Amino acid sequence: MQNDLLKEILMEVLTIGYVAIICQNLEESLNFYCNGLGLKKIYSEPNRDDNESTQILLASQNGPCLMLIGPNDPKMKLSQAALGVGSMQYLTFYVTNTELDNAFYTLSNAGIQISEEIKRGYERIIFIEDPSGTLVTLTSWKGINSSDLSNNTERLKKAESFRRTEKSEYIQEHHLEK
Repeated sequence: MQNDLLKEILMEVLTIGYVAIICQNLEESLNFYCNGLGLKKIYSEPNRDDNESTQILLASQNGPCLMLIGPNDPKMKLSQAALGVGSMQYLTFYVTNTELDNAFYTLSNAGIQISEEIKRGYERIIFIEDPSGTLVTLTSWKGINSSDLSNNTERLKKAESFRRTEKSEYIQEHHLEK
């Protein structure tokens, strides 16, 4: 098995660069992510692997980027993906608690279907779908109230330590407060 070969760290990743999503209609997807969720367009260029499509790189305030890839002709029919092994389950964007509080009203008024808020341990989550059917979560938790998310990993590591000490099954909100 391949995992048997990996007994040591072969390299260290600096950060996630971007997630790529295949879109049926680039303009609809670009509108959704830029005007709906506030991502900024970094660049657009022909897809080097397929001259019938374009790729657009988007960025949030800080963190990984999102690459939209879609046909130049929105009428071109793409094969439909099925959820399964090797597919992406959902894409998560962190937002402030205030943004999450306002999301239902703001996104519903923009015609975007939105789930009820789900409280899962320390996270508050709302599910939406982009125009191509990619499941997107807007997620917040106590302490995400600014654009500086640089200490999130450390906060989660510390919360995990408290969770283990308490022998809790899951990280809960009170673990983040310690």
